[in-house]
Amino acid sequence: MALTTLMVFVVFGAVALGMLAVAVALVVGVVHVSRPSPRPLSGPPIWRVTVFADNAFGSIGGSLGSETGTLELREGHLGYCRDTETEAAWWVPCHQLTVRYDVVLPGMRTLTITGPQGTVRCAVSREHINRFMVNTLKTIREARQADELRQALLAHGAQP
Repeated sequence: MALTTLMVFVVFGAVALGMLAVAVALVVGVVHVSRPSPRPLSGPPIWRVTVFADNAFGSIGGSLGSETGTLELREGHLGYCRDTETEAAWWVPCHQLTVRYDVVLPGMRTLTITGPQGTVRCAVSREHINRFMVNTLKTIREARQADELRQALLAHGAQP
């Protein structure tokens, strides 16, 4: 009887150990797959950006009180320079950033980038950003360009 019980524990222990090994392999595989590999950018690593103000207008993607500038991705760092300045306001290593893709209105997507520089909610484009009128086709392109920046930041170590 004791030998049978011992054999049951050994067999089930081996099965449980095998299941644990499979679970660990799955977790490692998912973590490894979730980090996108860098893919070629569609242009230089510079994006035009509207940083939304921290007010009611900014919360829905309005430009009232917002500022414009450029984001540059260089050597694993993201930098922001206001249009009114010649020097970057900040440079942050990508691995210190978290980046989230938000849907504000249908077709309009923004990025929220959080790190040592604070939280930056912004619209991103490779082109001049319209401030006073809407261009639906351009807005769709900007959504793809915002996702391109998000993917590039993730590939350089930012967290989702």
